[in-house]
Amino acid sequence: MANPHFRVAQVVTSRGWGGRERVPLLLARELLRLGHPAEVWADPEAPAGREAARMGLPLRPLRF
Repeated sequence: MANPHFRVAQVVTSRGWGGRERVPLLLARELLRLGHPAEVWADPEAPAGREAARMGLPLRPLRF
C-alpha cells in the first residue's frame, strides 16, 4: 500500500533527449506502478514532455 504522504515530482528542464531525460520518466512510471503518486514536470513541447505524454504519465506543463 502506498504512503499517502509520499509524493514525487520528476522535474525535467532539459530540452535534449538521452539518459538524463529518460530516467525521470522511467522512475515516475515505476513509482506509479507501485501505487505512489508521481508526476512529471516538463515542457510539453520538449522531448521529455512529449515522451511522458506518449507514455501516459501525469504531466504538469513547466516551461523554461
